[in-house]
Amino acid sequence: MSRLSFIHCADLHLDSPFTGMQQVDEEVAAHLLEASFLAFDNLIRAALDRKADFLLVAGDVFDQDQRSFRAQVRFRDGLERLARAGIPSYVVHGNHDPLDGWLASLRFPPEVTFFPGDRVDSRVFSRDGRDLARIHGISYPTRKVADDFGADFRRSGPEPLQIGLFHCNLGGDPGHDPYAPRTLEQLQASGLDCWALGHIHQARVLRTESPFVAYPGNLQGRHVRESGPRGALLVETEGSRVQRHERLVLDVVRWSSARVDISGLDSDEALLERLQETVEEASSEAAGRALVIRLELIGRGLLHFRLKRTRTDLLDLLRERQPRGPVFIWIESLEDRTRPEVDLEDRSRAEDFAGSMLRLAGELRGRPEELREWLGELWNHPQAARLLGELGPAELEDLFDRATWLAIDPFLEAE
Repeated sequence: MSRLSFIHCADLHLDSPFTGMQQVDEEVAAHLLEASFLAFDNLIRAALDRKADFLLVAGDVFDQDQRSFRAQVRFRDGLERLARAGIPSYVVHGNHDPLDGWLASLRFPPEVTFFPGDRVDSRVFSRDGRDLARIHGISYPTRKVADDFGADFRRSGPEPLQIGLFHCNLGGDPGHDPYAPRTLEQLQASGLDCWALGHIHQARVLRTESPFVAYPGNLQGRHVRESGPRGALLVETEGSRVQRHERLVLDVVRWSSARVDISGLDSDEALLERLQETVEEASSEAAGRALVIRLELIGRGLLHFRLKRTRTDLLDLLRERQPRGPVFIWIESLEDRTRPEVDLEDRSRAEDFAGSMLRLAGELRGRPEELREWLGELWNHPQAARLLGELGPAELEDLFDRATWLAIDPFLEAE
């Protein structure tokens, strides 16, 4: 039986802006702007080094429908490098870069296939005169598509390996828009051997038996919720079955978050050193990549009230200590979630404002529906409702908890 290897990638989001970044150093900002392109360069290099038979791109090559000319040229140039090495590419567009978006008049090599948006089409991969695989795919014609979009994936032709290349939300992932919702049972019913999916930014191998089903995750993290390694998937097959898969880590900027407990720390300097140690540990885990890290202060201790005066200076000092250049470290933010060293049960019995707030918080904790009803007037206020948006139960409780402490902190500090 014939053996094949291919690289499956998705959600490149070339030229994507990094979100949630404030007060970024100019040099750091310049490196961040280049990050998605450098990760794409790593992808092309990996395909060449691994001598992949072909490359699959499962949508969202670009970050928006009005994709930049620069991003389109960089994408074309990368696929052209593969074509010169005899490696064809198969590409579908997703909800971020649908076919009705702006396209520059660029010539792609014939080894690059872009699937249409009006139907599921297929292409055959051949090697040494033998037809070894058939790739089925469909691109998003517009950003929004019907729920049954791409429902006509079906096995066809005699090729032993049949692959579905599709940008969809499998299993109703709540963290992503519900474009082209699918179930595993629907994918199995198509008769295909392998599904190369895009849209979910977290790498997931959902099924290893036939059909093999996987998301490779996005190529480069873009904010703190996309922390940890990012890259693509190398898949090796024999006949119609996937024999092996390997995650390829290709990101150039690693996102991370860490908590630092103030309990037991008795000075600002001790806290600064603890924060620096945490940053260095995260940098070591990034294995030579640039690092953007969010730090969260937690715990109960003597430093809680001092942080109102020192937190901004702590952040500035930490940023001054970090390296610059391509392998930079940037402290994205320093959040204060600490609490005072107070016996909360005893303090909540007091008949004053702080005691009343603590009792109310205790009554509403773990009851998000009642909390939302209690705060109903906020959602009836046009400006507040716009700022709050759609908060989940955990987010709502967290905001209420923080608001509670903001209200009672001055009373506790005075005591």
